[in-house]
Parts: sequence; structure tokens; C-alpha cells
Amino acid sequence: MKILLVSTAAIKTPPEGYGGMEREVAWLHRGFQEKGIDVLLAAKTDSPQATFTANDEAEFPNLVESAIDDVDVILDFSHDKQVGRRWPQKPQINVYQVMTVGWPVNPVFISQGQADYIGIDGPVIYYG
Repeated sequence: MKILLVSTAAIKTPPEGYGGMEREVAWLHRGFQEKGIDVLLAAKTDSPQATFTANDEAEFPNLVESAIDDVDVILDFSHDKQVGRRWPQKPQINVYQVMTVGWPVNPVFISQGQADYIGIDGPVIYYG
């Protein structure tokens, strides 16, 4: 299995301080590697483990295009989900932040409070 893990282009992955989403991506990246899973990482420029780097998420689709055919699933933490929009036929898991503009399709929420705030029906999976 090959996973394309997409972080944000706002803060390095892993972050040096603030950056919750980027920290989660870094933990997942390390965990997948420890399990022997082939994982490609798209993240902000200067992210030490990144396969693809950019300072603007709009650049991610063009950067990953050469590798996308070999990717089995896209796991996307970015703000705009542009990689998945380019390849909607690819299996993907999109992690949304409450402040994201636009509404998710088939969301899975981390708390009932988040689901209520967004106002869209979807399963709640609390992992804490």
C-alpha cells in the first residue's frame, strides 16, 4: 500500500512550535514508516521528511502528479483539499478543520460538538 499524506503549506511538518494539524501529520508519517507502509508526504517547504514541498497548497497537485498513479489512498490534512479535487476517483480520507471554508462531503467528526457546529450529519469517532 502507498499513502499520499498531505499536510498544510502554512507550517513546517513537524512544526517547531504551534501547528496541531502538522504535528498530527508528522506522527502519522512516522507511524506509517515504522509499520513499513510506503508513504509520500506533501508539506511546506523545509519540512525535513517531505517528498514534495511548497509554500502554497495550490502547488501540491502539480507536485504529486508524477506519483499519483501509484498512490492507493490520499490522506489529506490540508486546508483546501486540492489534491483530492484533482483526482476525485482516488480513495481519500479528508481531515477537516472547523475553520475550513466550504462544507465537507461524507465527513467523519472527532466529537459530537464538532458535528453539531458544522451542522452536517456524519459519524463521530472519538479517538481520545
